Amino acid sequence: MAEKRRITFYNNLKSYVLRCVKNECLNRLKHHVVKQNFAQLEHGRSELYQIETNNLKEQILRFINDLPEKQKMVIHLKDVEEYDISEV
Repeated sequence: MAEKRRITFYNNLKSYVLRCVKNECLNRLKHHVVKQNFAQLEHGRSELYQIETNNLKEQILRFINDLPEKQKMVIHLKDVEEYDISEV
């Protein structure tokens, strides 16, 4: 058979309701702080990623510039002009 459930009656319903509302507000504030911290962390990660990407791009460009002219031309034709390998 189904279990009977009893409603608990509180001596001071107003106090109980105020405590529930207070706890809910505190929980929402905590959650908001967690979301803000996460957003800041993600922002920091994206800035770091952008810096690393820019550094990598600069390194690649330096390596390409150090190549002999014929090799630079091959890279230019293949990657910039988008020629097929057979055309290069």
